[in-house]
Amino acid sequence: MVGLIWLIIFSRFFNNVALNKTLVSFGKVFIVICGVKVSLKNGSNKKNYTNTIIVSNHISWLDIFAIHSLGIPGIFIAKSEIKQWPILGSLISNAGTIFIDRTNRRSIINVLETSKDLLLSGHTIVFFPEGTTSDGFKILPFHTSLFSLFLDNPQSKLLPIVIRYLKFGRKTSEPAYIDEMSLWGSVVKVLSSGGLEIQIEALEFAYNDFQLQNTNKLQKKRELAEKIREKISSKI
Repeated sequence: MVGLIWLIIFSRFFNNVALNKTLVSFGKVFIVICGVKVSLKNGSNKKNYTNTIIVSNHISWLDIFAIHSLGIPGIFIAKSEIKQWPILGSLISNAGTIFIDRTNRRSIINVLETSKDLLLSGHTIVFFPEGTTSDGFKILPFHTSLFSLFLDNPQSKLLPIVIRYLKFGRKTSEPAYIDEMSLWGSVVKVLSSGGLEIQIEALEFAYNDFQLQNTNKLQKKRELAEKIREKISSKI
């Protein structure tokens, strides 16, 4: 509850710099409360996330807080159902999250327009193209609509990352929020578990190294999405 009040105050009454610092600080505190360790691989040389689009696989409700805890004040694009989550939904909403209904074309267009404006003002946008969570042992098919953000803003940077969950050094699906599991059940499972670690690896990606064969925008989105998916899958 204290965290919720904290985020509400900063999101409404302070500037973007203060809010970004608060998101990072809150992410670090939240991860500590959950008893989880977070490590970053290949990201020490990426200090500037200005005007960056981060694309990640998605396993748990912890993912957002883990990314923030690494000093990445990203604005997340998340499915609209998350707003209904008790407590966590409010925390995520007040962190500036942009909600999307992928079944609604108008929602997708609005999200793209809002995200483009944020990128132009120097913000970092993070999205999970799977559109839902997996067990962490595989990558689900990608939704391609949000890849327009990069194709329409070639001056922006594209950074794929891969998230892995370990328990006592071995890969695990224990924190995965999947199937018919309730949010409360998932939270209890994480809080009662020991030895959890989240590994986040930043992957090298140079757009110029990839020759997209298609000139049609729809096909280019699909081709780019598949190349990113292959890159993340190779590191899962």
